[in-house]
Amino acid sequence: MTTPAAAPIRYDGRDHAAAKHFVAGAHRAMPPEETLERVRPHLAKGGITRIADVTGLDTIGLPVAVATRPASGTLAVEGGKGATFAAAMASAAMEAIERFVAETFPIEKVWATTGEMADRLPCAVQEFPVSRHTSIATDRRYAWSMMRDLHDDAEWWVPSDLVVLPTGVMVPNLSHPWAAGSNGLASGNDLLEALCAGLYEVIERDATTCWRSAGSRGGVPLLVVDQDSLSGPVLPGLLDVLDRAGADAVIAWCPTDIGVPVAMAYVVDRERGIGLYQGYGCHLDPEIAVIRAVTEAVQSRTIIVSGARDDQLRPVYEAMKRSDVYAAAAVVDRQELVSLSDIPSLATPTFEGDVRVVLDRLARAGFHRVLARELDASQFEASVARVLVPGLAPHDFAWVDVGERARTFDAWAYVP
Repeated sequence: MTTPAAAPIRYDGRDHAAAKHFVAGAHRAMPPEETLERVRPHLAKGGITRIADVTGLDTIGLPVAVATRPASGTLAVEGGKGATFAAAMASAAMEAIERFVAETFPIEKVWATTGEMADRLPCAVQEFPVSRHTSIATDRRYAWSMMRDLHDDAEWWVPSDLVVLPTGVMVPNLSHPWAAGSNGLASGNDLLEALCAGLYEVIERDATTCWRSAGSRGGVPLLVVDQDSLSGPVLPGLLDVLDRAGADAVIAWCPTDIGVPVAMAYVVDRERGIGLYQGYGCHLDPEIAVIRAVTEAVQSRTIIVSGARDDQLRPVYEAMKRSDVYAAAAVVDRQELVSLSDIPSLATPTFEGDVRVVLDRLARAGFHRVLARELDASQFEASVARVLVPGLAPHDFAWVDVGERARTFDAWAYVP
């Protein structure tokens, strides 16, 4: 029995459809080697001076790469991860491309108060992510930019700071109440691949924030993936590499009402003083969600150990080295085992099919506005998009208000 073909995704008056031609540990339009070969000649256009393999600066051995962009208006170094060297290099390059595009895209802006924009907004302004210790002034004019609803291609306006990446110093106050950041910013070989990545990121951030919020209130056990239930051609090999390097991986499952698989991985060295590192992953295929979480945790560790990121200062490094003293035991203190084999894959053969599945899951959970904006990356032979779903919890940075959804999330509803 064949799977019925999904309808194309309509964006900006055009129908988009794209098949998957690479499905080994990730779902891509082409193998990572081809992606890297295609974008490499264009890297200088974005001020990207090099892509470096930093795997050997740590003891783990899983591929980690960095892309350097010295003139960046935000981060000068981007990390890349993957199950293979080519995947990590392509990941770093695409991360740097998407950040350059989001920093420099000449987006239109309408300056108006929230009241003047009321009938052009997709939701109440309180549903947009905001910073802590600030408020939205009713008499102040903010900059607004257009996004499109992936359900019906309708135009809606949102704060510009949530579409592109603002550069320079932005102190949260009445002038800048919005929690600007890279959540939902994603790249791909084509628009649909970028949209899938953006959708996965906002769902991943929502789920992990909700579960950490529930954990901070106490009593909720960690849902830990039984590693005996892990299979496939990639994942067991990744865990073997960690084991040989003297590190353990604890994989937590983060289910929510949306029903798209989300994993959170903790990598802990058996030698004290190295630190506890986290990574996250979301995908319709639960195995790929776990692969992403594990490789991101390793990337986080290698980036910090090597001192590669310009936003990781020495106090952060020193704090990370102390983080495993108690946290490693706390991670597995109260747990319920989850079998990955009991979680079905929802992935389809096409990117438009995957987008349709995600849109349906979001709608069932009550999220009927799923907004996107394509940011022109044609000069790199790539695609960049920003995705925004009002009401989802943002990443729980210290300066971000996690929102009512995370504060009231009932994790017990998902404990077996």
